[in-house]
Amino acid sequence: MTTDWSQLHHFWGPADDIPVLFADLTPGNREQTWLELSNKLCLDEGVCAASFAAVPLLWAVAVDGAPPDRDAALSLAGQIVAAGRRHRENDSALDPHASRIAHMATLADAHLSEHAQQTDYILWLREMLALEGHLAWAWTLDDLTDAFFAAHCPHSDADVTIAVGDYGHYSAIRDWERGDIDRRPLRPTRPEEMSPLGARLLGIAIRDQWNSLARGLPYVFGTANARLAERCSRWLPHSRTVSAPRPA
Repeated sequence: MTTDWSQLHHFWGPADDIPVLFADLTPGNREQTWLELSNKLCLDEGVCAASFAAVPLLWAVAVDGAPPDRDAALSLAGQIVAAGRRHRENDSALDPHASRIAHMATLADAHLSEHAQQTDYILWLREMLALEGHLAWAWTLDDLTDAFFAAHCPHSDADVTIAVGDYGHYSAIRDWERGDIDRRPLRPTRPEEMSPLGARLLGIAIRDQWNSLARGLPYVFGTANARLAERCSRWLPHSRTVSAPRPA
């Protein structure tokens, strides 16, 4: 299927310049080109019709481009998927690209360790998770040095805050005036008790020496003492996941 770019718009105008930017990509204009593509296709976590139409072009660069361009293509594709999947009305625009998105997920996974010592590692990890369809993680995961998650306890019907990081690992009721009250310590879950994705993320964090992430993940999957909630901190894996077929 051929895309009629003249009928599409990006955030700054007609989108017929998008394939030109990809075609003219060189090492000399790499930084400026990717900045321009990012601003036109995924601005402030927003997407447009041209964003989805660009997925095949991003996939082509991810497969055959030089490493810096491959990484930029995978990153932008992950951002587009993460932003697009926030709204179900975009599913019909993304679903036709499912096999390419799945292929890019495998490429992002294969090259994740190359970013282990870089400041963009968590962003890269989130973009990989978006490409894989693990959207709750892609939207919320951070390095867990100072993380607070909102959750709903099904046992007490209370809204609770889950704290993981340098300030402690606990569940609590967040009061506007008094702060976190009725704190209950979280008990970390053993790796073998985690969901497959949780155990995989823990293994990745240990492998790539992201100690705060490795230290915090068992608490994200942990349990809290009775009255507030048991396993109320396991909310992330139950959020929206989109499965995509792997390419042949």
